[in-house]
Amino acid sequence: TTLFRSSEWRDADTPTLLDELQIDSPQAVEEVNRCLNSPEIAELFQPDDEAEVWRERPFEIMIDGEFCSGVFDRVILYEKYAKIIDFKTDRIDKDGLPEAVKRHKAQLELYRRALTRLSGLPETAITCLLVFTRPARVMKA
Repeated sequence: TTLFRSSEWRDADTPTLLDELQIDSPQAVEEVNRCLNSPEIAELFQPDDEAEVWRERPFEIMIDGEFCSGVFDRVILYEKYAKIIDFKTDRIDKDGLPEAVKRHKAQLELYRRALTRLSGLPETAITCLLVFTRPARVMKA
């Protein structure tokens, strides 16, 4: 998932990034290419001048009196809303997606609460998306 986290937008230079990262696993390269060729995943990387992108951004914050920390894989911030995108390499197929979403939901809810604090956006304006790389699918959390 390093490529996804390191790419701000997908453009003509994206294939070059695969070479720069020197990924020596043909399966990983194939998975990345399959994902970037999926319309629903490619849409998350379309250049947008009105958005700010956070990539691999760590956070440490107090929520309800408890210390919480994590790393946002990708956040796309707009003036009035945001998308949190978390990349998952779970070894599942499309039939396993509903269970995998349930398994990761608590993490994304924490990320939503943290982003609310950091951005000032209401929780209702933040969409949480899980990108499962093996089946190349995007799921709402």
